[in-house]
Amino acid sequence: TVVHLAGDLDLASAGQLRGLLRDVLDKAVVRRLVLDLAGLEFMDVTGLNVLVDAQRLLSADGGTLALRSPRPMVLRMLKLLALDEVVPVELEQRGRA
Repeated sequence: TVVHLAGDLDLASAGQLRGLLRDVLDKAVVRRLVLDLAGLEFMDVTGLNVLVDAQRLLSADGGTLALRSPRPMVLRMLKLLALDEVVPVELEQRGRA
């Protein structure tokens, strides 16, 4: 299952994403959830907490979470808080055919 994020993930939007992810995980058996962050322009600590919660929910049910194509600022935030060591980060491969 892939969820594409865009815009800002902060205090104002974190609750909406948290609810969406819980709906997705409650309605289907999800073994691997990929959050595509290519469209995410900003993320604060509140947004990071949503990602951590999603990872915990998935791992409790035997699933995995991956983060795909974060922009440099978002990747910097993931690395700063070492979330990239807990959740796999798939970097976009540019220039490959």
